[in-house]
Amino acid sequence: MTPEQLQKAKKGRNILVAAAVFAFVCYGFAVIFIPWGWAIYSLLLLGGILILYNLIKIQKRIKEIEDNPDL
Repeated sequence: MTPEQLQKAKKGRNILVAAAVFAFVCYGFAVIFIPWGWAIYSLLLLGGILILYNLIKIQKRIKEIEDNPDL
């Protein structure tokens, strides 16, 4: 992987972090301020969990590449 591709992967990771934070913050506001918000916006919570899962996979791959640059 070239350094440019690694930088692109890190940028993608940062975007996923922002998306996960946004999803969880919006879900928190829905739970607090909207009656039945926890049920209505439960898909937002599931989406946040899926984003975190992908984020963990990307982070593992970035760390693997940084530890062994020959890959």
